[in-house]
Amino acid sequence: MSKSKERDLHMSDLYKNFRFVVLFEKPAMAVAGFNKVSEIKSQKTGRTKRHGLALERGVTHDPEFDQWAKAAIDPHSDFRRTVTVVERDEVANEVRRQTMYEGWVDEYHALAELDGDASAIAIEHMRIKFSDDWTSD
Repeated sequence: MSKSKERDLHMSDLYKNFRFVVLFEKPAMAVAGFNKVSEIKSQKTGRTKRHGLALERGVTHDPEFDQWAKAAIDPHSDFRRTVTVVERDEVANEVRRQTMYEGWVDEYHALAELDGDASAIAIEHMRIKFSDDWTSD
């Protein structure tokens, strides 16, 4: 098995206990897992517009994901990415997949590291906003 496939399997195993898994684009790699995801919507004149996602109670083992999330602190940053959120059932089978383009982190609340030997970063809450391009499978 190639090293990249081994890494992908390992990363998937890291998030096996989470109902939602976040993937970064090309190559599609699991970078975080969350227990709750909800859409941020507004309604005007009978029309609903989706603005982004709120993700809660999660974890990441990926330093690139953490760096991207922390870029929200810099108001001059334009750190946009294509992000896919995969919803899974109780036995980790894919139920639904949503791909959002030009996403940026609007809010990020990571918890203090609880284990000095762990490479995981616990995430209490984050909000990702997107351009109007949004697909759902």
